[in-house]
Amino acid sequence: MKKYLALLLLALLATTSACSKDSKEVTTDTVTQAPTVAPTATPAPPEIIEYKPAEPFDSDGRAVAMFGSPVIDGIIDDVWQTAGIITPTIISSANVQAVGEFRVLWDDNALY
Repeated sequence: MKKYLALLLLALLATTSACSKDSKEVTTDTVTQAPTVAPTATPAPPEIIEYKPAEPFDSDGRAVAMFGSPVIDGIIDDVWQTAGIITPTIISSANVQAVGEFRVLWDDNALY
């Protein structure tokens, strides 16, 4: 009789614990997955700008200044690559052999 009562008590305990509010039924068909994190966008690579220098003179022989605003800080900006190179051919004296070159840019505020 004690064995029967102990088995009945175990069966009752198992039944009440299975019916409790906190219990969840787990089946083999249900797959629980952790929420996925949204992927971050891959940043676009910086655009490579290839500058082609302009002709330094127009068809009438006048110097051409290209539009651009360089930063005056002692470092040559990439915007200078758009301006054509002007090399003067003026000889100031027979004893001085000097050469140089320059480029010209302009914007709404200045001529560079």
